[in-house]
Amino acid sequence: MREHAVTAALTVSFQRYPYPPSGWVETLPRSRGALPLAVAAPDRLLLPSPAGEAFWIGLVASPGGPASLVAVTARLASGERVDLATGAAPGPDRQRDGVARQDRGWWSLALEAPPPAPACAGLELLVWTGPAAAAAPEERSPRPQHDPTGPGGRPPPPTGAATPAGPPALLRVELVDPAGFEAAGGERLPEPADDQGTYRGRRLP
Repeated sequence: MREHAVTAALTVSFQRYPYPPSGWVETLPRSRGALPLAVAAPDRLLLPSPAGEAFWIGLVASPGGPASLVAVTARLASGERVDLATGAAPGPDRQRDGVARQDRGWWSLALEAPPPAPACAGLELLVWTGPAAAAAPEERSPRPQHDPTGPGGRPPPPTGAATPAGPPALLRVELVDPAGFEAAGGERLPEPADDQGTYRGRRLP
């Protein structure tokens, strides 16, 4: 499995790429293929994260489907929870590059990361899907680097003109090394695609 349906209107994939020497990127790297996934529970996935690689999160909305908003929180190896996105609008293709840096660019998402880059142990995706509800205009303010939690320790629904109504769907993603992924029943991790097989506007196997 390379894609997982979080809701009927939105699927998620995790696109691999070589870990950058600096630990961070300023533009979306070309995908070297989608990482395989294993379902550990209805709302929990296992994701292999090999050494020397990072990944970005691909979000694909169903054509003609209802609007979706996505909030993504990373659980770092340090125990800290860091907000990645707080209201990504739906579209044919969306992605989350990594953990936003305070100056520019994004820290790459990876299970193993040399300091000062943060190592990621897991992710939590909240997806609100449904008819748009009336909301106040979005305030222009710096995006918080830490998880703005509401009651119960979860982020509040993103605000904006296209905010859907209703409770969110929750998906937890646990990062494991390839050996741990196989031991848990996941498939053997294939070699990444080469430069000729990288993402060029189409989905990768």
